[in-house]
Amino acid sequence: MCNSPTVTHTHALCLWSPNLSLPLTDILQKNIRTCAPLSHNSRYNTHMNTTAQLTFLSTSVADTLSLGHAIGALLHRGDLVLLAGDLGAGKTHMSKGIVAGTGSTDLVTSPTFVFINEYRAPNQLTVFHVDLYRIESATEIDSIGLADATAGSGICLIEWAERDPSLAEIPHLQLMLSHHNQTSRLIQLSSVGPRATALLHTLQQQPPLTIYRGDSV
Repeated sequence: MCNSPTVTHTHALCLWSPNLSLPLTDILQKNIRTCAPLSHNSRYNTHMNTTAQLTFLSTSVADTLSLGHAIGALLHRGDLVLLAGDLGAGKTHMSKGIVAGTGSTDLVTSPTFVFINEYRAPNQLTVFHVDLYRIESATEIDSIGLADATAGSGICLIEWAERDPSLAEIPHLQLMLSHHNQTSRLIQLSSVGPRATALLHTLQQQPPLTIYRGDSV
């Protein structure tokens, strides 16, 4: 059992973990890139029972962008990231940070009305940015090209992923954003599959952050 976490006052972005209390050091990308992509080639991957969870406290848009950038820097072709949360919780800001973290310099906009945007990243990598907010039926999901976006040819970010429950069948990293108060957000990261779990372990090794000691999400 982990000891109770201590608090160190550094950055505004905070971390809470129910299971892990290791100090955070530099990102070691080699730890995460040895695992298979989160969603490579199949909606029926094995080892789905490998899970982990981290919760961050963002006190500003800059915090959310910073966390997104750290996540994006660890992603590569075949990875799937599901974003969920209420309107105004910060999903699109998180997507902007993730896309920037991949090395893309493309302008990131909400794909609410076009469903899927594509951004160019280095090494001929495509980042698919999906928004399912306006989806009302499985037929619509089939018609927008979601299967192609999640097939593993690029990185796929999906806002309002809860609109398609079948996405939970694919190994993925999920980000649940919620309002903590008027000015801050809780960002819960949970993993399905060994690669996403390894990604969370690697995120723990970022430069030290103030440990969040609020209630469990």
